[in-house]
Amino acid sequence: MVVDGVTLLMERIKNRAATALHPSPEQLLVRPSTPAHRDLTQSSGLHPYRSGANQIMETQSGAKPTDGPLVRADFTVFHRVGTRWADNDMYGHLNNAVYYQLFDTAINAWVTRRVGVAPVDATYIAVTAENGCQFHHELFFPQELAVGLRVTRIGRSSVTYRLGLFVADGESPAAATGHWVHVYVDREKRSVIPVPQSVRDALAGLAI
Repeated sequence: MVVDGVTLLMERIKNRAATALHPSPEQLLVRPSTPAHRDLTQSSGLHPYRSGANQIMETQSGAKPTDGPLVRADFTVFHRVGTRWADNDMYGHLNNAVYYQLFDTAINAWVTRRVGVAPVDATYIAVTAENGCQFHHELFFPQELAVGLRVTRIGRSSVTYRLGLFVADGESPAAATGHWVHVYVDREKRSVIPVPQSVRDALAGLAI
């Protein structure tokens, strides 16, 4: 199932690349009125770093909206992460892609330490099947940050995480909240397998 999904994704990428290299005359036309060119923040009159505007923007892209930013009390485990000079973009704040990198790092670092098996040595891998993020307020280099982790579901082959990104030593609500789904796969066969018992045991303390 995973192999078929990857194959389908690669075919879509190839098709899009071919279209980009050889566009039709119709595709060269710019249509500002189409949804792809619509600025949601302008049409709604909301500021892009207020939660209402971000809920509109993220819901359009398939993320799962929440009632608002999570707080520290929503988590029992935190993983501290630093920011880098290159993390700030042209707008002077952390680029949106960096938030996903920080979530990914926190999850894998915590699981690796608790299970005690290096990812390169394990007979299994945890592939990302789904993720999403809501941005509540901006962050900057050189802030020190902390990712709050909790597990909302442990299935037969998958684990669903809830995440919050906080200023490390602050008490303010999360600057961003996210969700992440890992599916466990055999490293060699690339077939879906049950969540390894060692991982399941390690995550038991994070489950709600």
